[in-house]
Amino acid sequence: MFPIKANSVCDLSAGRYFATFAEWVGFCFDAAEPSAITPTTAQSISAWLSGPRLVAECGQMSITAINELMQAMPFDTIQTDNDLPFDQLSRNISTVIRRIVVQPTTSLEDITIIIAAQKPYIAHFLIDFATNALYWEQLGIDTQLLPQDVVQLCRQASVILQFPFTEANILSIIEQCQPTAIAFESGMEKAVGIRLFDEIAVVIEQLDEAGY
Repeated sequence: MFPIKANSVCDLSAGRYFATFAEWVGFCFDAAEPSAITPTTAQSISAWLSGPRLVAECGQMSITAINELMQAMPFDTIQTDNDLPFDQLSRNISTVIRRIVVQPTTSLEDITIIIAAQKPYIAHFLIDFATNALYWEQLGIDTQLLPQDVVQLCRQASVILQFPFTEANILSIIEQCQPTAIAFESGMEKAVGIRLFDEIAVVIEQLDEAGY
């Protein structure tokens, strides 16, 4: 299975679904985000999961807040949107994922500068086009970034790519860019205990049929 990260898991049904195939399962702890959950909730969900690495998604949290959180959590991986003073991170943090949310005005140089400065300390860069609904097919139209820019970024570092993936674009993106992994948003419950994963399942089926 092609490596996959599930972002912002906030309930047990999502956790169980993604744990069957994901490399990483993330939990959002940044209170400014609508998908944020409490450490207690995350621990309750993660206790039922076996297999994936668990990621504390810290967003814009300060290093002090991150260290306090990680002292209470049985995780060793964080994801941050900030350029942190890495020498001040808690010793139980062994892996850092740096998320870069792409805006329509984001340039190749903008991202390259971040990668060059952070690469010695970062295991993976999660380059996120999905938050602002920037589709692969619209690169160069809705964005400054072109498809060849994304290919170049994936060659510069270990990149987890996140687009609004579809049945029609997933194989083209992976074949052209060859990222380390891809990421999906886990979404929200339709009702208590009821979730719809049909769109993700179709993409996963495409990967399986192509031998990824």
